[in-house]
Amino acid sequence: MLNPGETLHHYTIVGPKGNGVYGHVFEAHDSSNSNESLALKLLTNSLGDNEARFRAENDHLYTLINEPYVIGPKTRVLDINGRIIYCMELADTNTESFLSTNTLTTSQTLILFKKIAQGLKAAHDNGIVHRDLHLGNILLMTSDPQNPLPKLTDFGMAKDFNGSDMSSIPVQVWGAVGMRPPEIFFMLWDTPDLDKYMLADVYALGILLHCLLNTRPTQYILGLVSSIVDVFTDNNARYNPNTFQIDSTLDIATKKQCYDEWLNNYSRANQDNLQIVLSSNNPILEKEINRIIQKCCAVDYNDRYRNVDELIQEVSAVC
Repeated sequence: MLNPGETLHHYTIVGPKGNGVYGHVFEAHDSSNSNESLALKLLTNSLGDNEARFRAENDHLYTLINEPYVIGPKTRVLDINGRIIYCMELADTNTESFLSTNTLTTSQTLILFKKIAQGLKAAHDNGIVHRDLHLGNILLMTSDPQNPLPKLTDFGMAKDFNGSDMSSIPVQVWGAVGMRPPEIFFMLWDTPDLDKYMLADVYALGILLHCLLNTRPTQYILGLVSSIVDVFTDNNARYNPNTFQIDSTLDIATKKQCYDEWLNNYSRANQDNLQIVLSSNNPILEKEINRIIQKCCAVDYNDRYRNVDELIQEVSAVC
């Protein structure tokens, strides 16, 4: 860990900003650049392939360095006296914290969401699938609180389909359970598939839009995961009790059998728990937003938007 006032070369630590699975983020000043404020990420858990992910994350940011809605890197990965770090733009807050104390209109929220989707589209266009989208991983610049500028961050679980890090990031690694689409629980693919993984990110965008406009759709998530676990149990299929993902070592036929059985028997009534209610009295807009969320979160990935660009076009039509 790093303490306020501690220095690493020409970086002086101001204080902690956030924690991740394998890295902690601190606000720091760069004395070599007029004491510029920046975010310094420190590798705190180098077990397994964590250092490889840490370095891959930095590579992803450099691939997307010119994208306005992705956090910008300030340095490559550095080893300073045995401490592995890199630096990036310093944001004001994350979306979850911002929304706890600020209220945006529906129109402002849709504009914010469209910018988030544009950041993800840039990643996809560069062959990068995020795999860990949630409110805490979307930072904000809030000089204009009514028009916050989003910055996608935390690409530690991302997979670059054009890079050399593919083997270091396991196929089964995925982010928060509540943002994970059904097919990922069933591990349908033995090898990464860019197009299908992009559809998984699209699903996460649908959950994210629900969270931005209402709250986390807990009832829907509980119903979805419970129905999936029931199928695993009925088929005596091993699964991880923490992530609720099917055992990745099972043969693909077993995985597909479980998925097909679940898809055929899943109660579509659970999708009703994804409905949002707008505070403004605008039933036409509310209906359209719910249609967009439902298409993002279609349980059959073949029924989702084919890519983020299609989603952006439909959101643009209503905001």
